[in-house]
Amino acid sequence: MKVQSVAMAILAASACDEEHDPGCMGTAAPFVAKLSCPWKVTSDDIILNNPVIRQSNPGRDCEYTKNGKLHLNTCEQCGKSHVPCENTFTACTGCCQSGNDIALREHDCNEVKDYFRWKNECPLKLMEAGLEEEPDTSATLHAVIKNHTAAKVLAKGNLDTSCKVEVDEFKCPKIPAIVEFDCMQCNIGSADLMAKCCNECVRFSTSETLANVSMIEPFVVCNGCQTETIKIDWKGTITHQPWIHAGKYDDYSRKSQEDRLDKWVEKKICNKLVKDTCEDPPRKSGRFLREAVSTTTTTTREVLAEQCRRLEELNNSATLISSASTTPGPAKALKGNVSNSSDGSSGGTSGHSSGSAAVSAVSVLMAAVIVGTVVLV
Repeated sequence: MKVQSVAMAILAASACDEEHDPGCMGTAAPFVAKLSCPWKVTSDDIILNNPVIRQSNPGRDCEYTKNGKLHLNTCEQCGKSHVPCENTFTACTGCCQSGNDIALREHDCNEVKDYFRWKNECPLKLMEAGLEEEPDTSATLHAVIKNHTAAKVLAKGNLDTSCKVEVDEFKCPKIPAIVEFDCMQCNIGSADLMAKCCNECVRFSTSETLANVSMIEPFVVCNGCQTETIKIDWKGTITHQPWIHAGKYDDYSRKSQEDRLDKWVEKKICNKLVKDTCEDPPRKSGRFLREAVSTTTTTTREVLAEQCRRLEELNNSATLISSASTTPGPAKALKGNVSNSSDGSSGGTSGHSSGSAAVSAVSVLMAAVIVGTVVLV
C-alpha cells in the first residue's frame, strides 16, 4: 500500500501582475491526496488439489456366504485404504459382517466438502492500483491441477483365484475451489477505494478471465467486504467511520460461498456416488467427533490439519516401533495381538514379521485418529 500526498502552488506571474491589478488572481495547481492498494487482478496460477475418490464392493465381488474369511480380509484391506490426509477416499460397500472395523462403508459427503474447503483455498494475486484506475481485463489465469496418487488403495485386490474385488475411481466433472479476492488491505481510510475493490471482486466473479479456467468450479470470496466500518489511521490515531456500502456484499462472504460449494458438491459429486448395500448398518462410533468437526469451516480446517499432523507423527512412530520389535519378548506379544485377524488362507496374510505387526498396530491407531470423523450414523 502507498499513501502519497502532493501539495503544489505555482504562480503564473507572467500572465498576471497582482501588484498593479488588484483584481488579478494567480493560478495554482490543486492539492492532491492519493490512496492505493492491491485490488487489480493480474495474471497468475491457481493451484488446486484433485483427490482420489474410489469405491469398491466386496459384498458383491467377494460374497461373505461363499468366501467368508476372504470377504473379511478384503473389507479390512479396503478399509485401511481410506486415508483423507493423503488425498484418498475409499468406500467399501457391502461389508455388512465387518461392523465398525470398516472406515467408510459409503462416502461421507461432509468429509468430501471439508476436503475441498481445506485443500482448495486459492488466494488471487492482486496488483496495486489507485481509485482512478480501471481493472485489467486482459489478465489470464491458469489452473495447475495436482493429481494425487492413491494411498494404499487396491487397484484390483487378488486374494486368490476365486475372489477379486474391483475398485472404481470417480472422476470429478470439475474441481471446486474457494477463490479468495482480498479487499481487507484496501480498508485504509477511503470508503470509495474500498467499494472499488469490492465492486471489482463482484465483477471478476462473472468475468471471462475466470470463466476461461474451464476445469474448475470457482466460488469467489470477497474478503473484507463484509465490514461495517472504514478504518482511518491518522497521525498515530485509529478511528472508524460507518461504511455506506455495508451489507451490499454479504453474498460474497466466506460462509455464503462455502454454502454454495456444499450444494454443488452434493449435486455433482455426492449424488453420483454408490450407496452402501447393507440393509441394517451397525451403529458407528465416530458420530460425536464427526459432528464436532462439521460445526464451523474454520474449526474443520484446524481439526483436519491437526489430524493430518498426528498421522505424520504416527507414521514416524511406526518406524520406531518396527525397529524396537526386534527384541524377542515384546515383538512376540505384539505379533500375537495383531495376527489374530487372519491366517494363511487369506492370500498371504500369515507369517507377518514382528515389524509388520508393529506397523499394522500403528495403522489401526491411525484409523482411530483419522477416520473417526467420517463414519456414517
